[in-house]
Amino acid sequence: MAIIQCKNNHYYDGDKYTQCPHCISGMEKNDMNEGVTVPMGNTKVEEYLAQYVKSHPSEEMENEEEKKDLDEGKTIALVTESRKNVCGWLVCIQGPERGRDFKLYQGFNLVGRDHDNDIVLGNDRQVARKEQCRFVYEDRKNVFYVVPDAGSLTYINDELLEKPRQLAEGDVINVGECDLVFVPFCKGDLKW
Repeated sequence: MAIIQCKNNHYYDGDKYTQCPHCISGMEKNDMNEGVTVPMGNTKVEEYLAQYVKSHPSEEMENEEEKKDLDEGKTIALVTESRKNVCGWLVCIQGPERGRDFKLYQGFNLVGRDHDNDIVLGNDRQVARKEQCRFVYEDRKNVFYVVPDAGSLTYINDELLEKPRQLAEGDVINVGECDLVFVPFCKGDLKW
C-alpha cells in the first residue's frame, strides 16, 4: 500500500488510484474536506470541538440552553479499573484444567463452573456450577482458608473437607477432577 497525499491534503492509496479519488469525484472545494481525515496540527481537541460545534449547529437547537446540553442523552464510556492485589494462587496439576493458575484475592474467592465465580473450572463437569467451595484470604491475620459449600465433595490432602480449614503452602485441594496446589504470596510479614 502506497499512501499518497494530494495537493488538497487528502490521503489515498496510490496502488488503487492513479489520482486522488476525493478530488476527481467532482466535489466542490468546500465539500472536499467533509468526511476526510486531516491532521489537527497544533489545535487542541477542545478548540477543534468548539469549532466543529459552531460550524455544524444542530437544526433541533433553537436556544442557548440546548447548545449547552450537547452531550445530554449520549452514551459516554467510563472505564474504571477495579484493581485487586493478588494474595496467592491455585495451580491445577491434574484434571481438565491442568496447567492453569487461578489468582486468589482478599476476601472470598468462589469456585464453580459458571463464569460468575471467581475461580472458574468450566471444563470439569464434576464441579458444581455455583459455589463448589470458597477460598478465603483473611488479611488481618494474613491466613488463607478453604471453606466447603453446597457443591459436591471437596478434599484437602486426601481428607474430606467438612468444615473451614486453614491452608498451608503446598496443600493439594481436590475439587471435582482437578487437583489444585495452594501457593501463597502473602505469608509471614509479607502482606498488602
